Amino acid sequence: MNARSKVFIGSGFILLSLLLFLTLNKHSRSGLYNYHSEIFGDKAGYYVYLPAAFDYSFKGNNMPSKIDSLTGNGFQISPPEGKIITKYPYGVALMQLPFYLVAKIITQCTPEKDTGFNLNYHKLIDIAAVTYFTLGLLLLFKVLKTTFENSSLLIGLSSLFLGTNIFYYVIVETGMSHVYSFFLFTCLLALIKKISFNDQIKFKWVIGLGVISGLIIITRPSNIIALTGVFFLFTTTKEELITRVKWFFNPRVIIPICSIIAILIIPQLLYWKYAYGSLILDTYQNEQFNWLSPNVLHVLISPKNGLFLYGTIYLIVILAIIRNIENNYLYAYYLFLFFLILYISSSWWSWSFGCAYGGRNFIEYLVFFSIPYTSWVETFLNKKNYSSILFFSTILIFVVLNLKLVYTFDQCFFGKGDWDWNEYLKLITSSTI
Repeated sequence: MNARSKVFIGSGFILLSLLLFLTLNKHSRSGLYNYHSEIFGDKAGYYVYLPAAFDYSFKGNNMPSKIDSLTGNGFQISPPEGKIITKYPYGVALMQLPFYLVAKIITQCTPEKDTGFNLNYHKLIDIAAVTYFTLGLLLLFKVLKTTFENSSLLIGLSSLFLGTNIFYYVIVETGMSHVYSFFLFTCLLALIKKISFNDQIKFKWVIGLGVISGLIIITRPSNIIALTGVFFLFTTTKEELITRVKWFFNPRVIIPICSIIAILIIPQLLYWKYAYGSLILDTYQNEQFNWLSPNVLHVLISPKNGLFLYGTIYLIVILAIIRNIENNYLYAYYLFLFFLILYISSSWWSWSFGCAYGGRNFIEYLVFFSIPYTSWVETFLNKKNYSSILFFSTILIFVVLNLKLVYTFDQCFFGKGDWDWNEYLKLITSSTI
């Protein structure tokens, strides 16, 4: 192991330790069975597959009394059969599995009764989220290192982390899907960078692409649009784009990828058969998209979770994309992707996505957006003039603003309506953290 590798691993260990301290400290007073805890609401809905499978054989009547309501009704136990019903896919639980097993070993070494919802399981969720994020960030740095200078990457990636809502979901809402998707998106990016899109098809990369694609889908199905990155990420010419399309739709590529995705989806179909009696199901039946009346302005600038208010650096991301389009029209892909996510998010009946911090649907796509953003950071680093001072001063202000909001935001916006600016300003001016 050379000196650079040691520094890289050491930096990763320091980052992991710091983030663990921040999240465990944040949750040190959370307790159990309240909206501050790691297994509550949506987070419980993602997690419940694990105790259901390993502790209760999917027999909800054997679970602790009223555990569904105690954990915020992220899942339900249906009477009288006692079926454990959750509308969320099993991908997050699958990724939490190694940490869950560690928690189980620890818990069974104590006199406390193991219910699958003990304090140890809550803390292992914190550790899981921080671990996946750290691995994702280190891999992202390594992938982009061949494209950008180290100084540009350090400033670019650190400001994206500290200045957007991903920081909140790494430290506070550790049981949500976005950090896990962030890691998977980074793996996808690494594969795209590694694959040679030519006639010499290497089966290991095809398998890898199938596995990561399947995990992305079962973790958050709407993220299937991220797979378009196979064609556009790191593409600089129309000829490269055409080559990638031909490579992907080669039967020796597309058939194994689709087969692996199908295999990973099968457990979800079997669960739906158990829970709802049907292999094919829309678990969000009463939650619809309003495609003809999207709440675009709400998603972007509403005091209630507006993307540009809780992660103002997204504004710079958009400007960076537009700036890069001038140099290469294929960068329009990033702009198209941003507006596609915006359209889908703003068309959802609950455009604010409940008690969220900012537009959380954009979080994992920061992996992709880091490319045009870091490119613009590097441009200003090389200029070294007054415009650079203004640019980096603006980034610093946005980072400080975001950190202030993260530590005063109480996991939900409690304003009167969608446009309560007074409540938003209170979050900024509050002296308590």
